[in-house]
Amino acid sequence: MKDSPEEIHKYLSPLLEGEVLVDRLSRLLYSTDASIYEVEPKAVVLPRTVEDVLRVVKFAGEEGVPVFARGGGSGLAGESLGPGIIVDFSKYMNHILEVNEAEGFVRCGPGIVLSVLNEALAGYGRLFGPDPASGSRCTLGGMLGNNAAGMHSIYYGVTRDQVISLEAALPDGSLHSFGKESKEKPQSEPKDNFHLAVVEPLVGLLQESQPLIQAKAPRTRRNTCGYLLDGVLKDGQVDLARLLVGSEGTLALITQAKLRIYDLPKAKALLILHFDDLDKAARAVPLLLPLEPCAVELMDRSVIEATREAFPEYASLLPGELAALLLVEFLGGSPDEVGARAEEARKITESARLACGTSMALDAASQDRLWEMRKSVTPALLRLPGDKKAIPFIEDTAVAPEYLAPYIQGQKKILEKYGFQAAIFSHAGDGLCHTRPLVDIRSSEDVGKMPQVASEIYDLCLSLGGSISGEHGDGLSRSQFIPRQYGALYEVMRQVKDIFDPQNIFNPGKIITRGQDIMTSNLRRLPRVEGLYPQNRLAFSAGEYVRELANCNGCALCRSPLPEVTMCPMFKALAEEGASSRGKCNLLRYGLIAALGEEEWAGSELQEIFDKCLACGMCTVDCPSGVNVLKLVLDMRGRLAEEQGISRASRALITFEALSRLCSWFAPLVNYFSAQPMLRFMLEKITGLDSTCELPHFSRNNLKRHLKNNSPGSDHKVAYFADTFASFSDPEIARALVSILEKSNIETVLPKQKGAGMPALAYGSLKRARRR
Repeated sequence: MKDSPEEIHKYLSPLLEGEVLVDRLSRLLYSTDASIYEVEPKAVVLPRTVEDVLRVVKFAGEEGVPVFARGGGSGLAGESLGPGIIVDFSKYMNHILEVNEAEGFVRCGPGIVLSVLNEALAGYGRLFGPDPASGSRCTLGGMLGNNAAGMHSIYYGVTRDQVISLEAALPDGSLHSFGKESKEKPQSEPKDNFHLAVVEPLVGLLQESQPLIQAKAPRTRRNTCGYLLDGVLKDGQVDLARLLVGSEGTLALITQAKLRIYDLPKAKALLILHFDDLDKAARAVPLLLPLEPCAVELMDRSVIEATREAFPEYASLLPGELAALLLVEFLGGSPDEVGARAEEARKITESARLACGTSMALDAASQDRLWEMRKSVTPALLRLPGDKKAIPFIEDTAVAPEYLAPYIQGQKKILEKYGFQAAIFSHAGDGLCHTRPLVDIRSSEDVGKMPQVASEIYDLCLSLGGSISGEHGDGLSRSQFIPRQYGALYEVMRQVKDIFDPQNIFNPGKIITRGQDIMTSNLRRLPRVEGLYPQNRLAFSAGEYVRELANCNGCALCRSPLPEVTMCPMFKALAEEGASSRGKCNLLRYGLIAALGEEEWAGSELQEIFDKCLACGMCTVDCPSGVNVLKLVLDMRGRLAEEQGISRASRALITFEALSRLCSWFAPLVNYFSAQPMLRFMLEKITGLDSTCELPHFSRNNLKRHLKNNSPGSDHKVAYFADTFASFSDPEIARALVSILEKSNIETVLPKQKGAGMPALAYGSLKRARRR
């Protein structure tokens, strides 16, 4: 049995075009996601081709090694974590293969990010409907695994509704197309092994179980709990693709998807309804649905206050006295049409004496700002101070909208009973409730209450005909509770698993499980450290280092490939988990809990990972959780420099400011010779700087000379501290700033200054940086 990391690498590496990673650091990087869990895998495979996937699956089936499909790692229930082979589709299998405008579909790989797909489709005037808040980094494979939905699902439906067909691998390494087909093949047609082993037994099981399937179907539009068996048999056909969606990679590994796409809307109107009571906001939702809004989003007082505090730029949109808020959007053919429906919605809620105030956004810029505010809710909650965090473990329940008000009231009573405060926001138009209790997962008392709270809230949800899982999947959070929702139907689901995956190779322990304490097992480890961490090289206050690492919840925004998301340009270039801010925080956390041995700390692999940082600081600016990633990285670089030394190339870059000042005096000569291949070859031998890298140009006409010759006097003055590039390499940047100030009648003054020592700090020479 070839199941050790070394044996897996030895066998698979020669067979695959993609990458096979088995080193300890890579395995730790893939042991977490955006959930509260961690499980270390044995290997990580980054497949380049479908053939790579088939070879991995065939090997896993033969050797009994579990396989776990993964996309952006933005899942909230630990769906993609496991102790076998992680197959990460996001790096290579992320392409659009076909856009068919005439028939209204797109074919793409499972690793493509949702926002990347929609940016491409916008060029055709189209979009893919489901829009989870994590769309800037979640992949289509993850959306298919979870049956994702998002804020506009009452209009577009869920991911399951968009699937035309899927291509997927079965545990024997065979590739099949999954879509609609006749329940019974004509006798004249030959039956292959797939039909004999999978399709026929499945059809027979589902036909026999139809009364039970119908009886156990939740009375809600949102459900992704267990296997979604409803609608798989319909009109004499079996739709295998509908069965795979929401199965979390436990039945097959999806390698390609053919999906419906929609025309971009012609007109939108966004109504904002204010409430002085949360119950009134929930009771308003059923009154709005007959007007056919495309989205109805609810935020409670705690969510509003957290968002105002974390993101002051949205304060004007969120009056401080509100108890709740509804965002209600309408789509239509013209501004007049959608405006009239929004106005009617306003009148309905006011005449029912529910809303205490309203406003309306009709232009695209205002609407975009409001939706960005809504998407900032989870990041705002993650920034709440203290050890208790708004964690996901009961955050995905759904009831019919008419039961939303009593359901929220009941939830609050249960949470108060156990002493938990909670933030509540909701895709209210679908009755889906994202409840986030404030929990310290390092507290055994808090963790001990989690299953009890979940049990009582799930019982309440089911008593109202709801589902315990609406869009985030089951994973490690909810799989143990699935039998409670389905009863005898759970055994049918177990048989479905046996038909597709008799060896239990695909994502074992998710959906089909016999475990009773999965929810609180494998929780992410983080010790409670109140004082100073002795290994720190930079100045941290008591407890600050641990708090920074604890605040990284793994949301994966630092993995976004979108240009407008400025966080982590290094990840955009390399598409490696270790290059992301999340990856570095996770490794530092593992160092803190002594999960890394001395060999890992002393190895060059760790140095290479922390070298994959430009020290640009955009992670610190844009991290949704407010983690000071740059400070953490610079602290670690200082430690590594002390223990392993500083490379020749880094030493050369540390002196860049002094060299730039000198080179600017001889700029024409330096620029000429630095472009010569022979000189660059010599520089590489002397300094270690790669000869293929383009060296910066220098300018004699630096900012100081420019101001001396051109700056007019003024009563209004600004002191400008220019960086090295603006001073000596790209003075046009500085001159543009000065020009703007001059046109505003402001004189620019250049005080006597020297560099802040950032190059030394960035490359680990902390002693030199302190001297600056």
